[in-house]
Amino acid sequence: MSVRILATGGTFDKEYNMIDGQLYFTETNIPEILKLGRCTVPYTIRTLMLVDSLDMTDTDREIIKVNAQNCEEENVLITHGTDTITNTA
Repeated sequence: MSVRILATGGTFDKEYNMIDGQLYFTETNIPEILKLGRCTVPYTIRTLMLVDSLDMTDTDREIIKVNAQNCEEENVLITHGTDTITNTA
């Protein structure tokens, strides 16, 4: 069983600037999270975007949908911020 992970952003992918208190994105934190969790399931990560879900557009949602539908893997995990996850779903 292999899992395709589609990264879209959300809080756990944000970094914190200790000087000005701002949150920002650089890259997904998923590999480190899976390493710390000792994940043994084969996976592939595809970063689609790194945005706060409040900034997600309908175009972003279409990108997520197309990528999820076109995965070779049967198991797909989509990371997403909580504020608008129901809109995307």
